[in-house]
Amino acid sequence: MKKIFIIILYILSFCVSFALDAQTDYIYLKDDVIYGVTTRTEFRIDQVNIKLRNGKGRYFALENSLNLKNNFIKGENLKITSNEENVIGDKIFFRNREGKVVDEIKFDLQGIFIFDWSNLKTTREVKRLKIGKIYDEAGRVEEQIYLELNNIDVIYSLKIKVEQDMYLGKVIAGEKLSTERSIDAHPAKISLVGEKGKRVEIKIPKSAIIKNELNDELVVNLKFRENKKQSLKKKFEKVEGNKSIINDIFIDGETDTNRSNFGRYTGSFVVRVEYED
Repeated sequence: MKKIFIIILYILSFCVSFALDAQTDYIYLKDDVIYGVTTRTEFRIDQVNIKLRNGKGRYFALENSLNLKNNFIKGENLKITSNEENVIGDKIFFRNREGKVVDEIKFDLQGIFIFDWSNLKTTREVKRLKIGKIYDEAGRVEEQIYLELNNIDVIYSLKIKVEQDMYLGKVIAGEKLSTERSIDAHPAKISLVGEKGKRVEIKIPKSAIIKNELNDELVVNLKFRENKKQSLKKKFEKVEGNKSIINDIFIDGETDTNRSNFGRYTGSFVVRVEYED
């Protein structure tokens, strides 16, 4: 076999909450966040809630966080998109439309997340994002306000390498071709690179078509050597350097020939891999 084509499937879900002084239900992202790949994406939050014990004379002001050092996520072009009367520019005052003091403010927020993967200490640690400060009526900073992003499920990419193409070997026309029995035959061999501790399911089709130069076809039955099936589950446990590796995944094939078959037959098949959780 000359090529193995790879299709990788992912599931992405976001569940984000604020610190004790701020709350929201969901963050909408324009793009998926792929580990080590995504550098920036636009986001939108339909409602942010910030509560204080006493809102008298106080206001919240947005602040971009591009100047923060050693942060995995930074914020750029943060903008309040609400049309409430207590919003003035990038400031929100703790008062209602009638001018009365309130202890809670609500607003919509949009901007850009900037991801610096070199500052991510572990694949499960996602820093919180600073979005602004609470000021008193004299303009003094009272509190920093953060978006807690520890519950983001980042998409972790899979890298798959074809270590060896499948070769069905040589036989006399009319005999069975098999990677386990034919002369000089060997199975396909692949390896995976992914996130340590994650489980994956690897799938192959039941069969593949190979053809010779005259377009004569043979149907090759496929199976994993480890379990003799078309689906194989594995776990990333072995670590080489800073990567988790699954080696020595063998795929066998066999087909029956007849006396009219001759020449060199080639073809391809698809291998699909996905994380289980």
